[in-house]
Amino acid sequence: MKTGWRRTTSGESDALNLLLSIGYHWLAGTIRKAISDSGLSTEIGILHSPRMGHEPLVYDLEELFRQPIVDRTILALSARRSIDDISPGYLLSEITARFAECEWQKGNLLPWNSILGSEIMALRKAIIQGIAYAPTSMPWTHRSKKKRP
Repeated sequence: MKTGWRRTTSGESDALNLLLSIGYHWLAGTIRKAISDSGLSTEIGILHSPRMGHEPLVYDLEELFRQPIVDRTILALSARRSIDDISPGYLLSEITARFAECEWQKGNLLPWNSILGSEIMALRKAIIQGIAYAPTSMPWTHRSKKKRP
């Protein structure tokens, strides 16, 4: 189904692109701090290549967490109200609340900040030990949220 909507990367001109950018910016800041706290450098990357002034590891981890945190929050909000009526402040409060929620991960009910920390530590361990790193599968649909060990 064609809608005519497409994601823009700069100069957001519609409410949905603006909300996505705000959410991804918040997520990138949260990930950046977690990487810094772990002792890893944001300048290493697996999926994204290093370029001057960029932080490929932030972007790599953002790929794992943007759907379950940002996209899922925006979709839930847009089901209840018009995209044009969602303020940036309200979106950030909802994303922050979502990040504090718990999800089943590897048989444990964990808050998202713990899941992010575990993912970073698994990557750090793989780098230090020289072993393959396989990112954790992230829950996305409501159906996956209900799965329990």
